[in-house]
Amino acid sequence: LGTMGRPFATNIVQAGFDLVVHDLRPEPVAELVKLGARAAGSCREIAQQADIVDIAGRNEEQVQTIMRGPEGLFAGAHAGLIAVIHTNFHPTRIQQLAEEAKAHGVEILDAQMSGGVGGVVNRNTCLMIGGDPSVLERCRPVLESSAGKNIYLMGPVGMGSMTKIAQNMMTATYLMAANEGFRLAEQTGVDLAAFQ
Repeated sequence: LGTMGRPFATNIVQAGFDLVVHDLRPEPVAELVKLGARAAGSCREIAQQADIVDIAGRNEEQVQTIMRGPEGLFAGAHAGLIAVIHTNFHPTRIQQLAEEAKAHGVEILDAQMSGGVGGVVNRNTCLMIGGDPSVLERCRPVLESSAGKNIYLMGPVGMGSMTKIAQNMMTATYLMAANEGFRLAEQTGVDLAAFQ
């Protein structure tokens, strides 16, 4: 469930959706079961019971493990299953995963988040989606439990990840420019307390 997954799952169950959860750590699962979720023993078991699976892994490697293997999502997949991946991915690698998923009858939504944990908790996180528009519409009610109306379709699978990369680049450039501006101000004797 991870840092982002737990509040996302909390919002889903509190919105009244039937929720099945799995994590290697028992504590977050127990917390969500107290809220009304059901626990699953594996990713395969979740795939067998769910129509939409939200995945918030730490990194690409963790998502690859969640998807593959005898206890992975693909092992329990059924036609029409949707995997919504919130983990940062290289755009071409999530496209490759989406192609592999189709062979198992699974559709992928590349659903990158902006706004951090606070955005999810406050139910106003921004979701930048790459995927099929009809698949997004099937997932929209669930996604709205954490994003409200802040859900944007950016193009096919991979474009959610590409949007997140572009956004991060713009943020980093702004931070570098601000840092240089403060250095210039300090070196020329500007009152930094007033400058802020």
